[in-house]
Amino acid sequence: MTTLQPLRILVVDDEEIVRRILINFISEHGHRVDAAGDSTSALEALEMREYDLALVDLRMPGSNGLDLIARMRAQYPHLSVILIAGFRDEDITAHALKLGVAGFLNKPFEFLELESLLVRCAPSS
Repeated sequence: MTTLQPLRILVVDDEEIVRRILINFISEHGHRVDAAGDSTSALEALEMREYDLALVDLRMPGSNGLDLIARMRAQYPHLSVILIAGFRDEDITAHALKLGVAGFLNKPFEFLELESLLVRCAPSS
């Protein structure tokens, strides 16, 4: 992975296997990573600690990823957000861009794609 300053990253996905894959990959590359399985847990994590970047799944039980991103952007405008989705939809993409997402990660994803997004979406120092 391209060398970045260590980031604090929040992974929000209701699928445990996806969270584990992302946690392992991100932490193996020197970043600090926490995970949440739903919107409520994600917002609690954001209240407890400051993050540089959040990876947020589109489809989760309860509040969907776009609703969560809207709340994140309102409360934590400095936070960079990558939307994770199992499909690509123009309306969802347009809505996500209006919310200020920094990038998209489509499932199933390649680690090179994830690496590229982390580099591109990392906050500037």
